[in-house]
Amino acid sequence: MNIFPTSLPPEVVLRIVSFLDQHDCLQCLQVCRHWHSEMPLYTTDLWKEVVISPACWSTMNSCLIRSLGVHTQKLSISDMDVFSILHRFKKLKCKITSLEIAQVHDDTMTHDQHMEDHARFLSTIKQFDWSLRQLSIIDYSFGLLVTEVLQQFPNLTHLTLLFDHRLHEYLSKPLVVHDTSNPGFRSYAGLVYLHLDAFLNFDCRIVPTLRRCPMLKTLRLSNDGIDAFSMPSNFATIFQLCPHLMHLTWNEDRYPPDMRDSILMHELDAPSPNTTNGDYKGTLQTFLFSGNISDIDRVLPILRASHHELERIELSFWATSVTPELHTLLSRICFPRLKALVVSRLKMVSDDWVSFLAGCPSIEVLDLYLFKEDLAMNTICAIVGSLDQLQYLKIKRSAESWTPSREEAIWSNTIILSRTRLQYLDLDGVLLTDDGLLNLCDISSLKELSLSQTRYSYITLEGLLAFADKLNSSKSCLATLKLSYFTTLDDTVLQRFSRAKSLSFLLLQWCPKVTEAGLKVFLNGGANGVKRKVTVEHCRLISRFRGLG
Repeated sequence: MNIFPTSLPPEVVLRIVSFLDQHDCLQCLQVCRHWHSEMPLYTTDLWKEVVISPACWSTMNSCLIRSLGVHTQKLSISDMDVFSILHRFKKLKCKITSLEIAQVHDDTMTHDQHMEDHARFLSTIKQFDWSLRQLSIIDYSFGLLVTEVLQQFPNLTHLTLLFDHRLHEYLSKPLVVHDTSNPGFRSYAGLVYLHLDAFLNFDCRIVPTLRRCPMLKTLRLSNDGIDAFSMPSNFATIFQLCPHLMHLTWNEDRYPPDMRDSILMHELDAPSPNTTNGDYKGTLQTFLFSGNISDIDRVLPILRASHHELERIELSFWATSVTPELHTLLSRICFPRLKALVVSRLKMVSDDWVSFLAGCPSIEVLDLYLFKEDLAMNTICAIVGSLDQLQYLKIKRSAESWTPSREEAIWSNTIILSRTRLQYLDLDGVLLTDDGLLNLCDISSLKELSLSQTRYSYITLEGLLAFADKLNSSKSCLATLKLSYFTTLDDTVLQRFSRAKSLSFLLLQWCPKVTEAGLKVFLNGGANGVKRKVTVEHCRLISRFRGLG
């Protein structure tokens, strides 16, 4: 009797198992002894990256261990006994190049036990020093120096060390700093990526670390979601110590969006245009700042010196801010390479916005969080229409103080968007008229549209029906539609949406007139070979609905 997988040519088996995920693979290993023995030979590519959680480690332990080996390179451990797992991976001869550990806290341990646990923790990781290049330790409960980790693992290229927030007070205090003339001083030229807490004492913990990392290209200083921190007065020291720095973030969230991670993590091997002397030449490509307006004196020199090279800027202020110095700088300096701009709580008049964006001809991503009378919507429309490379546009308006009479909140002149290359459009709290909604169908490149209205919505049932009809009759390639707080949307609109051939995913939130019958009509109305998906949340007549057509 022929038994799979040995009964088929290896290339055929590899093709078959390429459609499996890790969970499917573990299920296959439980079929019989033969599969348990043979299947791991064909699934090595599937187990290059492993995430260990309590559930998978306890229920699939033997099958999981059988799948691991020298091909396993990336390991993530969360809420588990780190010591026993790492020892097991060592016995399996796994060549771990990337290790991420989320610490488990034990508040019952004494100080001496913490010291012993800390030494054991580092020595356990030290087993993989020969192959380890990327190390991430999150919620670490021992207040060690970052330089101690670098001494233990001198071959690292990427290091993330985020401490338990309960150590904030201790780690922010000054301590004795060893001078670089110390015979024990060592430079770690291989480190190009460093992610630390912003609450670390800048002079005593961050600066000594940076002094040992002259080739650093990415520096991320984040907050823990509880506190936010002001820039130190000597923040510019960073650029003198790390002249090759290309990506810098301050006060970002510990767990940023994927898009931001991709920008920061990729292209780290690209040659840096910075000079290697101590002068900061201003060649940052990414600058993400979140903080108080009092830090503006530290922010302005960075923007001014880097404006020719910056490709991504994110400015987020903790309160709506009027900053004449920043307005003047942004409106008078060009950012010719800027591709992504994210701005929150920055209050500028329309003329300054027009001047600023006119100097950014290469923008592909524009994300604006506007407050009150910051900027009239039709002015934004004129600005957006002039950005030839724009592909992603997100505008969120605060609901504070909006009334139906606020004309700056209403966007009717959307016809100009038909000249853009927009693929993603997200309007949150922007009041569209029926004509404004209808004009969005003329953006032939648009693939995803997200609209969230307020209690003062101007869109009528007739406007929604006309929008649905135009989607069907136009050459629209819109595949994803997300609608929130549309009180007039009902099953007749869903029936019209079912005729739109390109539409494959629909998300509805807070739409009180939608019923399950209307959703089924949409799901069943897809073109031949096109599967549709619907997700409904917080709709009064439907508790929760997720369906596939």
